[in-house]
Amino acid sequence: MVPSALIGVWAARTRVLERPDLHGPLLHRTVVIGFPVAVLGAQPVALQAVGLWTPSTTGVGALALVSFAATGIAGGLAFAAAIALVAARIGDRRGPVTTALVACGRRSMTFYIAQSPVWLVATEPSLLGLAGALGAASAAGVAVVTWAVTVVMADVLRRAGRRGPAEALLRYLTYRTAEPARTQPAPLGAEAPGVTPRHVRG
Repeated sequence: MVPSALIGVWAARTRVLERPDLHGPLLHRTVVIGFPVAVLGAQPVALQAVGLWTPSTTGVGALALVSFAATGIAGGLAFAAAIALVAARIGDRRGPVTTALVACGRRSMTFYIAQSPVWLVATEPSLLGLAGALGAASAAGVAVVTWAVTVVMADVLRRAGRRGPAEALLRYLTYRTAEPARTQPAPLGAEAPGVTPRHVRG
């Protein structure tokens, strides 16, 4: 979590993702290296999930999880770099799908939070209780469908000219305490800055 946040801070300061035209070589290297590293690092956990491999000791299992998490960061960076490169290639030529994806990205906090109730309903034993029944492919299918629904909902909000509820709340909490700057009353006879003094004829 912390390494990802620090990398995000660095990327924001250097505007790597905002200016792919200036950072093309770095983004290409990130894609070429990041995806294979993520795939290789996920193999132990993936093999364990499908029942083809079982850790011999608890330490080996923990090491597999650490490898999965660490190399997952490389995969996330590769995805971000790939999206930046594709966005640069598309430019302003946005179709309906691209426009909907942009709308979802601008309301990402809302729909990230919105996915939690879906998984709660799907996995809670007192509700649907599908935690033990869903395999890897089925869980991935539920995730894709959930994400697609959020994209459609985001586009509906875009068409209505509305922010996501979470973004609107964050904006309210951020700016509600900001008071407009108070100006001190000018001394009697003084002119406000930028105003040409008037000459009074005696």
